Amino acid sequence: MDGASGPSRRCQVCQHSDVAEIDRLLITGTPQRRVAARFDVDRSAVQRHAKKHLSEKLLQSHKAREMADADALAVQAQGLYNAAVGALVKARDSNKGREMLAACREARSCLETFAKITGTVTTGNVVNVNGPVHVEVDRLQAVILDALRDHPDARASVAAALVAAADDEETGT
Repeated sequence: MDGASGPSRRCQVCQHSDVAEIDRLLITGTPQRRVAARFDVDRSAVQRHAKKHLSEKLLQSHKAREMADADALAVQAQGLYNAAVGALVKARDSNKGREMLAACREARSCLETFAKITGTVTTGNVVNVNGPVHVEVDRLQAVILDALRDHPDARASVAAALVAAADDEETGT
């Protein structure tokens, strides 16, 4: 014990030279009484540490793992998006309308997934456009319209739908 008293007392376990090993044992489920006995620490101090300090460490660790997982998913979604745009360009160059539309839908789906993973989308179907995602949307629109250049009716319909969607976003409808 550190001998301090009152509210300014420090955590006995956090001050212990083997705090990392104590945390590891607690995280892996070793009974608190056994940990307290092994490291000659009050059982109540181990309980308080597990409740207050270890919980914070676990939460931080969990958040870090979630961020890493989200980053990995975002990389995968970006790869799928790039493949979909590649298929769109290939279909356009081969003048295959149905394949172009399928690739457009896939690219859109990839962008939506990327936006959800990166947190640039709210609940529902409204996308909050932040920096790079906006560039991707503009790029996708340009690729779609370019892909449809040999299909004037389809191109006009898609262009009108894009304008209507932009108008809806501005008016909030």
